Amino acid sequence: MRDTAVAAGLYEAVNYGFLSVDDLRKARVSTHAVPLANPLSEERSVMRTSLLPGLTAAATRAQRHGATEVRLFELARTFHPSDDVLPREDTVLAIALAGQRPGWIGGERSFDLYDGKGVIQAIVDGVFGQTPELAPGEVPSFLHPKRSAVVTLTARPIGFVGEMHPDVGEDLGLIGRVIYAELDVSGLHALSEELGPTQARGLPKFPAVARDIAMLVRDQFTAGEIAEALREASSGLAESVRLFDLYRGGQIPDGHRSLAFRVTYRDPQGTLTDKRVDKVHASLARLAGDRFEATIR
Repeated sequence: MRDTAVAAGLYEAVNYGFLSVDDLRKARVSTHAVPLANPLSEERSVMRTSLLPGLTAAATRAQRHGATEVRLFELARTFHPSDDVLPREDTVLAIALAGQRPGWIGGERSFDLYDGKGVIQAIVDGVFGQTPELAPGEVPSFLHPKRSAVVTLTARPIGFVGEMHPDVGEDLGLIGRVIYAELDVSGLHALSEELGPTQARGLPKFPAVARDIAMLVRDQFTAGEIAEALREASSGLAESVRLFDLYRGGQIPDGHRSLAFRVTYRDPQGTLTDKRVDKVHASLARLAGDRFEATIR
């Protein structure tokens, strides 16, 4: 999971496992913590119940040293009082994104919920071969109630992701919008054993054919739902549908934008002919016009 998180563009943070009750209180996480019998100081008097205080403190230090883009993760344990001799320990992967992310379409913009979703999907899919989804549900109080979601895998919760509540961010000394996520690593491992090993498929034997489709659509339709609809309408021939251009301004009417997708067609059973690809590609253009009121450019 560490290797995959690094491959997703994150930098690992390593923090102390103990902090103060006030640190937990500021972060709006559980203050029902395991106390240390002989703490070095009041600031290190209890074991952490969440990775949030330590990871956001690292993000705050980075911002104060001039970092305009913060991408951090921590894979570590949290500690919780229990009826046993020893406390309960949970293994958690936490992610923090803050600042401006460079955009390959348009200019820089602040990290948002979907950046967090993309990182989580890259990590979970890279390790377990399954793609998680976001679903409405109960999230911690330190997250924005309207800009957060539960992370699910096969309809079962495995964590959460969202924008931190502005009041919490201010108390923690963070600058601007901050995206925070946690994954239950122990739960993920248990679920992966239940699902079984990742199934691989053979390399393609026949060549692919790429075609582009550009359309003028209203802003209410997302690129993701259009791409998914195009893939579903391809009779199983669209290996991928990828957005490669977005344009506003000029002759584009207000409330609209121009989207261009590259559709990669491949038939695992044989070589595609131009006639067959043309027919399927034309059906995708009709679908875009009928379902999304798109004008093909």
